[in-house]
Amino acid sequence: MFFIEKTTEFDKWILKLKDLKAKSIILFKIQKLEINDQLEIANLLVTELEKCE
Repeated sequence: MFFIEKTTEFDKWILKLKDLKAKSIILFKIQKLEINDQLEIANLLVTELEKCE
């Protein structure tokens, strides 16, 4: 099982990334992982944790 955590460090890094092709590939691959059925439970957990912040 995978856990994907969106961090402020990642947000800053991805915003500063100038290579638009690389940025789109990275974001697409993350989105593809999130859609994966195996990560459904992890996504629910992340959503609940974000609500607590």
